[in-house]
Amino acid sequence: MPAPNAQISPRLISLLADRPLSDIPESPSASHLPGALTKLINRNRKKFEAYSEPNKQTLICGHCGRQGQYDLGQILFDPEQQGRDAEESITADSAANDGDMFKHFQATGYFRCKHCNGAGNWAVKNPLFLMVYLLKMKADPMEEQANFRIGKTALHDGISFQWVTDAEEHLLDLLADPDPKQAGFLWNRLGNLYIQGRRPELAAAAFEKSLQADPAQAESHFSLGLLLDQIRENEKAAYHYKKHLISAKYDRRMDILDLRQMMAVALQALTGIHLRTDGGIEIMPTKEDIAVLDPYGETAAGFGLAEDNGETLPEHLEMDFDLIPDQLESFYPVAEMYLGNRREEIPEKYRTFDAMIAKTRKEAEAQPESRSAARQAKSGRTVIVTVKSEEQAAKISRICEKYDLECIIGIEFFEDLSDLRKALTEKLSPSNIYEPCPCNSGKKFKFCCAAKLKKFDLDEF
Repeated sequence: MPAPNAQISPRLISLLADRPLSDIPESPSASHLPGALTKLINRNRKKFEAYSEPNKQTLICGHCGRQGQYDLGQILFDPEQQGRDAEESITADSAANDGDMFKHFQATGYFRCKHCNGAGNWAVKNPLFLMVYLLKMKADPMEEQANFRIGKTALHDGISFQWVTDAEEHLLDLLADPDPKQAGFLWNRLGNLYIQGRRPELAAAAFEKSLQADPAQAESHFSLGLLLDQIRENEKAAYHYKKHLISAKYDRRMDILDLRQMMAVALQALTGIHLRTDGGIEIMPTKEDIAVLDPYGETAAGFGLAEDNGETLPEHLEMDFDLIPDQLESFYPVAEMYLGNRREEIPEKYRTFDAMIAKTRKEAEAQPESRSAARQAKSGRTVIVTVKSEEQAAKISRICEKYDLECIIGIEFFEDLSDLRKALTEKLSPSNIYEPCPCNSGKKFKFCCAAKLKKFDLDEF
């Protein structure tokens, strides 16, 4: 009997390595997977097994007719698509006589035939295994079933597949000739499919390829960080978590609250790495780190994602944040800080950074003679900003004087110019953006101060 193969798609290797499919074996091994991190994670595959409960079932391959045990991962069953209600449903007798039932379950595990490397054409040797889950759930709906749930899963484009290998084929079709703007995202989706399918080495290969296509693909940095963190590769994990924090503001596909949540998880993980290394690895990127780790603004901008908001990120950890390692919400203000002006997209009632700014303002007002001294407005629109140097404070003071704005200027560890930007936008924006700019430049507003406000370069004002 031949040794089980590595269960890897030849098409995947072809696209990862940019080699013709004819050059790839029908049953490639893990040694064909490119990427240094991929090879590292593949060597440590056994360490990932502890993070999931196997769900092995005997299947018969429709390509070669041979049977074997495969980890189906989580099973999802969609009774609505089958045309019956799950609550009233199915008895064991009806299940045994109802072959159509098995058209409406999905397996999230990624596997191919151990003998011929075929995929997607399977028969279930024991058709009652699904009924065991259904009857357990009916007996106790509140009991958590780690490997079974009612529902269905679909790809980013809404298409749903029974087997992960079929979903893989769909994504590989898209990646065979991708729009360059979509390639990084599509490789990330494929990596997520492999993560769900319990194949960390394939996921790592897809994430590495995603970052080749788009170095600012924040989700791929996050996912590589998670994989490396699980095998305690502290420095490499921290590197990708930090890249995630720096790149997150370029991600306009993810819901802003979900993005903040992901950033908070990265910060929480970095805190764990910081503690494990006795402080040897900093929790957040330093200013010097950012200069090295964020050379991709132009790439992201080319995708229509980046916006230079003129903000400065923190230089080191010593800041007035109350970080509690086991409370994810305590990392929200820091996550919002790394979002820059995009934190304004968060609904006001969910913002946490604003509360921290409000606290800083109160302290500035209460201590007008301190280094964080403020010039409190006596009336009218008051602009409240924080900057990191006397030079920046002087520039803002001149801008506020020029545009007749009262202002409070605090010199703090972090910089926040969002209130000034808002005030200038309110003051300068005409009812029609094609009217002459109120700064008397002779240009139309859209092509003058509107552009300056978007980039918000203090020197231009």
